[in-house]
Amino acid sequence: WRAAVRYSILFVGVALLVIFWNVSLQGNSGAGTMLGVVFCMGLYWISEVVPIAVTALIPLAVYPFLGILGADETIKAYFSDTIVLFYATNILALCTTKFQLDKRIALMVLVWIGNNPIAVLAGFMAITAVMSTILSNTATVTMMLPLVLSMCAEIAEVGGGTESESVELHRIDGEDDDEAPGPLRQTGVRGAKHWYTVAVLLGVAYAANIGGTITVIGTGTNLIFYDLYHNMFEGELEVNFAMWSLFVLPFALIFLVVELVVLRFVVLWGYDLKKCLVVKNDVLERKLVALGATRVE
Repeated sequence: WRAAVRYSILFVGVALLVIFWNVSLQGNSGAGTMLGVVFCMGLYWISEVVPIAVTALIPLAVYPFLGILGADETIKAYFSDTIVLFYATNILALCTTKFQLDKRIALMVLVWIGNNPIAVLAGFMAITAVMSTILSNTATVTMMLPLVLSMCAEIAEVGGGTESESVELHRIDGEDDDEAPGPLRQTGVRGAKHWYTVAVLLGVAYAANIGGTITVIGTGTNLIFYDLYHNMFEGELEVNFAMWSLFVLPFALIFLVVELVVLRFVVLWGYDLKKCLVVKNDVLERKLVALGATRVE
């Protein structure tokens, strides 16, 4: 029955092309034909009756046949400057990840920073932002997440609090009454460790988004805007790679500083991190050693 469903969906997709072929929408027959292509590709993408990449190639065969676009123009659209640049960034990210260059750089910087909790938090954010300028946000966070979790798991709890004090709960609005409406917040050294982990995870996530705006290749949406700008405003102010980065970099630095301030004085308010926590770099040093020494081959 699965095969029957698959073939039925394939047939429906082709039927949509035929039904909308030369259907006039407000006097424009090409718009109706294009609508049929959109419905067909949308159906195939959602159902995945054929691989997603194969569905993406349908315009190569359909556009010239239906008279939507010539073969030369269709092929050029698939290999525009922006698309090729996107391919190149993906290949760069793939090779960087394959040889663990990104992880090696991140570990070296984090080990060099030391064990100050706020410095480590800022270090994770800075590394993530820099990596995200050439890698996708998702790939950067995926690479950083194991390092964050390993480091946070090795954080040592210090301080003079007793076991009961370290797990004491207080309401965020300052009320200790059981009827108080505010949410509960864990205090003491154990609470500091929990909220510090939350702060680092949030810092990495938002730093990846901020860093992705610094370069044209930082994220796919930048490339889309870059391409649209040059197509829609041809002959106007030329925006190149360097101009983009010079314009965005100051704003990105400001946003990173604001993010660090918010994490320190909102997420981590009320904690003296230097007295509550000691960030142990041993786990990061072991991970760096496990990568092996750099050498010329």
